[in-house]
Amino acid sequence: MVATIKVGKIAAATGTTVNVESGHVITQPGSVIQTVSNSNGTAFTTTSESYVNLISVSITPKFSNSKILITGTMFVTHRDYYDGRIKLVFDSGSGNTDVSGALYMVRENGHPNLGFSTNTWGRDCNLYGAVPYVLNFEHSPNTTNQVTYLIQALTTSNTQTFFFNRGSVSATDPLHTSTIIAQEIAQ
Repeated sequence: MVATIKVGKIAAATGTTVNVESGHVITQPGSVIQTVSNSNGTAFTTTSESYVNLISVSITPKFSNSKILITGTMFVTHRDYYDGRIKLVFDSGSGNTDVSGALYMVRENGHPNLGFSTNTWGRDCNLYGAVPYVLNFEHSPNTTNQVTYLIQALTTSNTQTFFFNRGSVSATDPLHTSTIIAQEIAQ
């Protein structure tokens, strides 16, 4: 039996804390139900022309109609004239599926033959220095099963290198830390 209780105020029976039984959730549309995150500060390179996994996060939605907000920052760059790619995919038990619109082209920061470089967060970024790619995607997995979100990368030429978490100026700089966060949002 489902019932509706209408009250003007909820107060604790004693003290100032209202407790909710373990395993139960009180929600309102737009509220964050849970947050999970993962960080990776390890440098990685690939010359693969097939997608490889860089970082992932898993979340088990409490409600099948929830939306998942995926945010994060990836520090990546790609060597020379060809392009690299990063994309966001999800797997809820039946294999990887692309998240619509979550594909980035990754190019080098500057090319010495063209005489330019960029500046990020107050530091000059020389050739092949990693720059932040910001993720901000919403997904509706329509399940209460675990969903894993993965950032994958490839290079469009196996003669060129894709860099993950490389330092800003050179490969010997302190490494960056890439992060991915998944938040379940009530509907």
